[in-house]
Amino acid sequence: MKRDCFILISIISLSLLLGLVQAQTITGFGDNAELTKLPLLRITLVNQEPEPVAPGSFVELKLLVENIGGDTADNVELKVIPAYPFSAYEEQDIIPLGKLQGRQMDDDGKIIRYRLRVAENAIDGLHHIRFAYRLTSDYGKTNWVETDDYPILVRAEQPFLSISEVGNTQLKPGKTTPITFRLKNDASSDFKNIEVTLDIGSSPFRPIGTSNNQHLDRISAKSSKDITFNLTTLFDAVSGTTILPINLTFSDDAGNTYTRRELIGLNIFDEPSYLTALEETTVYSSREPGSVILSLSNIGQSELKFVTATLLESEDYEIIGSRTAYLGNVESDDFETGEFTIYPYAKKEVNLTFRINYKDVYNNEYSDIVHQKLKLYSSSELKEFGIKKSGSSLGKVILLLILLAVIYFGYRRWEKKRK
Repeated sequence: MKRDCFILISIISLSLLLGLVQAQTITGFGDNAELTKLPLLRITLVNQEPEPVAPGSFVELKLLVENIGGDTADNVELKVIPAYPFSAYEEQDIIPLGKLQGRQMDDDGKIIRYRLRVAENAIDGLHHIRFAYRLTSDYGKTNWVETDDYPILVRAEQPFLSISEVGNTQLKPGKTTPITFRLKNDASSDFKNIEVTLDIGSSPFRPIGTSNNQHLDRISAKSSKDITFNLTTLFDAVSGTTILPINLTFSDDAGNTYTRRELIGLNIFDEPSYLTALEETTVYSSREPGSVILSLSNIGQSELKFVTATLLESEDYEIIGSRTAYLGNVESDDFETGEFTIYPYAKKEVNLTFRINYKDVYNNEYSDIVHQKLKLYSSSELKEFGIKKSGSSLGKVILLLILLAVIYFGYRRWEKKRK
């Protein structure tokens, strides 16, 4: 009899123990699940934010924890089971939930948010994460119990494919230049059927030897490939930065097709080129002051900006007034002038020395020294060339008139004395 009682008690105890273990390990029951007299947790993944999550970033999981069992669950704790590519964020390891009353349904549960770090090398697609919980009830404290898998979508953010580098971005009008674009695949999956199209439109560039479209079969994940176009810059292209749109079309192995539009800046630059000349002067002979007008003509494609001309000091002349003339901006095929006043000491030729300061379209500064020779003439040469009229004829006339006047008045005086 005692043996039968012992066996009966053992069977009852074992049944209760199995019931406790079952109540503690089953999760994810539907709303029509049969309620037990023991604590029974149901953990639901409400959403993930963001969805999808990018590799190397963080994802926040919103979880609903309910006790749909018949008994109260005390000291409920929740933690994540680390598994690639996810890991717990900072010190958020174990989350205490406290007490959960039995028979919680719908909005009666607890909402918790769990933040996970996503590995930088995570592959695009669905990955899974598990949690574990433990609790205390009238039957004692349980060990950690793992939940079912929860799916989390990982996908690299756009742009997947980009132009990471452009080689030789400076082009010269009228010349052909190879331009290399480096395409970088930042995604964790391969891309194929890559089309690169230059939207030349009204730009001053034209492809030579190839069309404005090129094709690449594949670029592996986290790798790069170069593609080169030979571009000719139109002869009359104005120096400066020109934006060239580039269209990228590519597909992934899942059959998804993507398009991107990149904007690349290409610099058109022609070395500044100009001519100077003495356009006008009133300085003809030594030790006679006068003015000289310097002309600066832009014979290049690039605009000359903030141009100044400074007449430097010399033993050949003395500068009267301002030494510097501001010529401003000089566009291609245009000119500006500056005027200077000097007193020449030289006898036959004055060597005028100017310093020309200016900037190009990219604000690079330049300073050049230029020389202009000014020929001086003698009085006889000036008379010969008709630059200076002789004053001797007028002097002779005046002298003759004076002489006649002297003779006239002298004669009259003599006549009076004679009478």
